Order: sequence, then C-alpha cells, then structure tokens
Amino acid sequence: MEEAEVKAGSAPADFVVTSKTLNARQIQSFLQAVFESKMEQVREEPPAGRDLTVHTQPDAKLDVAAMQAAVKDAARYARTAADRLRHAMIQMVGLEQRPGEPEQGKMFEIVTTETNSRIVREAIIASMGTDLVIQPAVSLQVLTDAKAQQADPASAGMFPIDKSTLERS
Repeated sequence: MEEAEVKAGSAPADFVVTSKTLNARQIQSFLQAVFESKMEQVREEPPAGRDLTVHTQPDAKLDVAAMQAAVKDAARYARTAADRLRHAMIQMVGLEQRPGEPEQGKMFEIVTTETNSRIVREAIIASMGTDLVIQPAVSLQVLTDAKAQQADPASAGMFPIDKSTLERS
C-alpha cells in the first residue's frame, strides 16, 4: 500500500490508486478504513485488477496530494491491522461427519482484535485464495394468511418448488 501510485481521475473529484501488490478490493478496504467519510458511497464491487477509481465527495475539495496522504494513512492502518491479524486465533468448527455421508468442507472460527470486518475478510480471502468457499447465509420468513383456506397452499404461505419451477428462473 505504501508504494501505491495516485493520479487524478477523469472527473474532478475522482482519483485512480494503483498498487503493485494489492488488488482493487483490498485497496478499497484499507482506504475506507481511514477515509470513508470523504469517499462517495460504494455501490458496486470494484473491478478486478490493481487499479481502483476512488470517487470522493465533491465538497471535500481534495487534490492528488491529499489523496496521497490518505493512501499513506491507509498504509499505516494496514501495518497495524496486520499486527492484530497476526495474533488471530483460528479453530475448526462444525459437525462430525456421519458414516456414508459425503465429506463436507471444513469450517473455521476466527477470533481477532482487528475490528474492521472488511479488512478481516480481505485477509482471509488473500491467504486462502481458491481454497475458500463462501456460502451466504439463507434465511426465510413465511408469512401466512390465517383467514385463507388450507385448500389454497399459496394463500397459506406455501409455495411448492419443483424441477420445472427451478428451470424457469
């Protein structure tokens, strides 16, 4: 992060930050840790590669030197975060595998004093790479109509899902 290059972007409040060692998502995570109040709200995932276009708030009135100072602050934060992450405790958690069932992936619990979840996530992704399988949590809440007749499953909050339903989506 310390060697990152900062250039003016195509718009007045935009800057392009390029790193030889970090990808755009990692750059964004460190910059947001120290500079989020002056950055525009991030709406999408940064593109792959080593260049990140940073959109700052127009009223922040920043120049390239101010953005370079923010990158230096982010580099300092990265060093302290690395020290905190170095002391993380990691343990495997999960259910025992039953005989005859397919092997499930390993699950881990990570305890760290680093409080920025984006930084922790990026550290995990950077260290595990393609071995990491992230499955988002799924939760459902069924709302039912107490007055509906049970003969109509949809009114009662039940929606059958079968192969033909899945193929249409």
